[in-house]
Amino acid sequence: MLTDDEFTVLCIAAHGQHMLAIGRWEEPVRALTLRKLMRQVDQVNYVITPEGRKAADARDQDDNQLLKQALSRKLPQPAPPANFKDKLDAFADRIESGEPFDRTELVALLRAIGQVLCTASP
Repeated sequence: MLTDDEFTVLCIAAHGQHMLAIGRWEEPVRALTLRKLMRQVDQVNYVITPEGRKAADARDQDDNQLLKQALSRKLPQPAPPANFKDKLDAFADRIESGEPFDRTELVALLRAIGQVLCTASP
């Protein structure tokens, strides 16, 4: 299992960059070297090993799989209010027939429609 910092170091090194074991990167570089995922090339430079590339690729694939699962998860959507479609149909019939209606009734119905549309899944 790679820490986030170890994964970052391997990703940088996988692009051909030498890493220095200093500052924030000192601990992950040394830990990776002990696990043979990096190797020291001189007093200050470290490079990725083939095993390090495999570990970085595996972590990348795991992260991508988790992201796919999260994005494909369907969240339950709230149901519209009871008799919502019947209320819409009745109001549409009243408008179509020319029957007068109260403005507050129209506002309430439009707000209910907005609530349903804003909580519906894309």
